Amino acid sequence: VRTRGGPSAGADLRGGRTLLVHPVGAAGRPQEFLVLSVPADLPRAARSTTAAAVALLGLVADRERAERQRDRRLLGCAVDLLCTGDTAAARQVLHADGTGAVVPDRLRVLRADGDGVDDALDALGAVPGALAARTDRPGGALVVVCADAPAPLRRVEEALLRHGCRVGTGSPVPAEEAADSDASARAALRRTSGGDPHVRADDAHRAGLAAALGPDGVRSYARDVLAPLDALDPAEAERLVRAGRAFLEHHGQRQPTADALGVHRNTVRQRVARLEQVLGRSMDSPADRADLWVALTAGPAPS
Repeated sequence: VRTRGGPSAGADLRGGRTLLVHPVGAAGRPQEFLVLSVPADLPRAARSTTAAAVALLGLVADRERAERQRDRRLLGCAVDLLCTGDTAAARQVLHADGTGAVVPDRLRVLRADGDGVDDALDALGAVPGALAARTDRPGGALVVVCADAPAPLRRVEEALLRHGCRVGTGSPVPAEEAADSDASARAALRRTSGGDPHVRADDAHRAGLAAALGPDGVRSYARDVLAPLDALDPAEAERLVRAGRAFLEHHGQRQPTADALGVHRNTVRQRVARLEQVLGRSMDSPADRADLWVALTAGPAPS
């Protein structure tokens, strides 16, 4: 009956008895069914009683469904407020809805996408400490605010993955910084793939800046930083890139850099100075050295 969809009923007659299956509730996809095993010659009065029972249970089910939809709308509003940085208003919304849901003091935002988000949303209703809502367009991402504790976080992630979702888990933050966790969850979700459906932002951060940016982000960043080299002769640009990379690998020490490149240390000094001039960066600046390291190591070493 469930696979056919719609409020249709089914009956199966065998062994002198009849199995009756009645969907409960008239609105939307049935979630509950009344199943009766009755004698094959069920009296008219019993059939009327069954019909009345289905109608009354349907009223209850429809009322409960309407309440769940109301609660989900309020949860969606609270999650939206959290992800835009208005934690105080989110707490007021949850206090008003009467469900007992609260904003965790320390939390993570998770974003999930895929065909199973609706089923995952239903499953997440049973996970304590998780606020789940579809705040985007139908078919869009599912957003979950979860307490930053191992047990609820693991249950949320497992539920999402079990329903075939791709999952991006944001960084752990205080409730007042939920917008930052949401931003990292969005970035983590973009880095997921069919072969790697789950990415945690903090795992990517521990793997380094390049892993956090992702391959496409690193290549784009490197192109921007190294764009001035395009105006040079390709052979000279290659020499400068090799010199800059070796210089950074050897912590700014000219002699080890010269030994690695097979040139004189004065040549290293000249090439590094030329690279600084072309790129407008200084090897004496920690920030510039960090930027250049990411850019110069984005691709394979020049041959």
